[in-house]
Amino acid sequence: MPEPWPIEREERLRHLWAEGYSSGAIGFDLGCSRNAAMGKINRLKLPSPSIKQVAIARPPPPKSAEEPKGFSPNSLESRIAGALEAPGLDDHGKGEMPDGTGIQVRDLTALNCHWPKGDPKTPEFEFCGAKAVPGLPYCAAHCRLSYQPPR
Repeated sequence: MPEPWPIEREERLRHLWAEGYSSGAIGFDLGCSRNAAMGKINRLKLPSPSIKQVAIARPPPPKSAEEPKGFSPNSLESRIAGALEAPGLDDHGKGEMPDGTGIQVRDLTALNCHWPKGDPKTPEFEFCGAKAVPGLPYCAAHCRLSYQPPR
């Protein structure tokens, strides 16, 4: 049978939960796991607190007027959009087989395309290895295959 919670600890849990802290943060504060804190919160039938905005240590850079809201040049969406619109790149075939032009897993870096070629259970298995789009795991051609533009 689990050990009962002391009244002070339970009150601390109630206070932190009402302040909007996550169950993980509460568990860390109380010296227990996130699941133990969440279980106690559920057993006490505490209501879900309102979501509070967390202060960011450094404010984000100002956005220019012509950029759509939520769109920044370094965002994942902008990198994917740039890869989808990149002109003049030869498209790789979907489900392409290894042909010896790729690279092995031991030679992969963040600068290479991680698109798999072939069956991973065979010794011929390789990765595309072309130059990856900065910040993405694939080259522009494979980005076009793996990411769909928003509709």
